[in-house]
Amino acid sequence: MRGAALALALPLLACASGGNRPRPAEAPPEVEGPALEVRPEPEPAAPATARLAPDAGAAGVDAPARSGVPEVARVAGQSIGVDELVEAWTRRESAVVRRYLDELVLERLVVAEATRLDLALEGVEVEAAARDVRARIEEQVRRAGSTDLRAFLRREVGLDPDRYLEAAERSAVVELLAERCVRAFTLAQERREVSVILCDDREAADRVVAGLLQGEEFADLARAHSGDASGEQGGRIPAVLRTTSAISRLAFHTEVGQVGGPLEQGGRWLFVRVDGAPVPQAGPWPAVGRLVLASLEEEPISDPEYWQWKDAMVDRYEVDTDPLLRLIGEPVPGDPASGDGASGSR
Repeated sequence: MRGAALALALPLLACASGGNRPRPAEAPPEVEGPALEVRPEPEPAAPATARLAPDAGAAGVDAPARSGVPEVARVAGQSIGVDELVEAWTRRESAVVRRYLDELVLERLVVAEATRLDLALEGVEVEAAARDVRARIEEQVRRAGSTDLRAFLRREVGLDPDRYLEAAERSAVVELLAERCVRAFTLAQERREVSVILCDDREAADRVVAGLLQGEEFADLARAHSGDASGEQGGRIPAVLRTTSAISRLAFHTEVGQVGGPLEQGGRWLFVRVDGAPVPQAGPWPAVGRLVLASLEEEPISDPEYWQWKDAMVDRYEVDTDPLLRLIGEPVPGDPASGDGASGSR
């Protein structure tokens, strides 16, 4: 039962956040996310018996030498350090480690940006977020067959209930801050409100051109011919910021009310109708907060919007994930011993 309960622990925290900030696994092609990941190690892990052998002479393998590293366990008088635990986890599930490191980095970016914006949640908002996340966790526990949340967390998950709930509530608060930071960033940028049609072949693109010449509505043509999911909404997508992407270049070279394209992109044809060019609204939270909240009520955060924010924040703030590589003994690009001049820091 303990194994099943531990497997449940991650979904509990994952469902705890109630904000609308998406967390896609990877950035869409047009809006690449920054590289915050730890480089994967393709070599298989060494056998556990070799790493843990208490008698190095008998096993023929030296125990790892280190000092000042926190212990996670002791076996037969031998210490297992947190570096060994993280190394073993990285070698077996590097994608999982990268994902959780990315989440921690993003949390720090949210806090840094909220501080810069002078953004703080009201007490009632924090309390509401805590109640909401606790209700979600309680529902998950009920589905697991228990009615006592604290007993379940202590007995089956093996974690202190107070600390677990505090972490879940913190996650919910960060979600609230994140969606506001993301939307505040978007509203402060030069952008275009657009609708798109993405045709999968030249024939469909020709039909769109013919329809436009005959005065057909762009939204109707999007529903009929677009291969993008936005076609169901008449082609409407989140605001496009000024970047080097193809869709951004096309949008910013098209007048409001006009249609740009078709632009061939890897065997697909893109049409963009520019619906508006909002005036950027920048400033600290006291100046833009109401506008941001009203905007979030109208439309939640989208994946492209989130990734554009993330990319900008990694440029704005220092992000250095090299310490993890050093912890597990991996070579760090840019270090003298690595033999190259690259660096994993941003």
